[in-house]
Amino acid sequence: MKQNFPLAVKNYNEALKLDSCYADAHNNLGVLYNKRGMDEDAIAAYKKAVAADPLNSDAYYNLGNVYESKNQFELAVEAYQSALAIDQALAYAHNNLGALYDKKGILDKAIEEYRQAIKYDPLYPYAHNNLGASLAKKGDMDSALSEFQEAVHLLPDNPDFRFNLGYVFLRMGNNALALQAFEETIRIKPSHTEALFRAGVIHYEQGNKDRAETLLKEAIAISPGHLKIKKYLEMIENR
Repeated sequence: MKQNFPLAVKNYNEALKLDSCYADAHNNLGVLYNKRGMDEDAIAAYKKAVAADPLNSDAYYNLGNVYESKNQFELAVEAYQSALAIDQALAYAHNNLGALYDKKGILDKAIEEYRQAIKYDPLYPYAHNNLGASLAKKGDMDSALSEFQEAVHLLPDNPDFRFNLGYVFLRMGNNALALQAFEETIRIKPSHTEALFRAGVIHYEQGNKDRAETLLKEAIAISPGHLKIKKYLEMIENR
């Protein structure tokens, strides 16, 4: 059922007229504003929520989300850390904090946060996937593989998890399993350019030129400016 935004805002404001310290109303207003892309209004609402209730971890977490979407790294980190100071078991906050550290190249901290997320929610597929990505960046392919396999086990139809699994197999020199993962990624998401490209290259190297050409042509149709795809297509056409 579609929410009536003006009515919902009006109802929360009416509630706040009766109790200006109603933290959940401020927080819910922030959620409404955030969904509408009204970032500054959302931030103001979340700040009012934590002022009314300094132990409102949800409001701090939501505030971190907005700051993260605005690429305000320090403020986002501070908000997530505030949420975790109240409730250490907020797996989503650990995961998002890890993602921020990863973007800044602070991989050790990112890995620690992802592991904390998994500690509190072992069935959190995105935390497993993100941990795998950070471990791969550190060159720990065996550990990365384990995390990607767990992510795929928990969410089998996520194409990016499948692709990451294939990429690690590729880095480990196991082209057969890499190709299997890339082909499965394409089955789930036929427009996945990188999976089309990587699968096409493996087929080319294995001598399966027709299959390689088919995949690479599909990839270049999606990403016409992809120079590496063009290079392999030219090699096939000139064979």
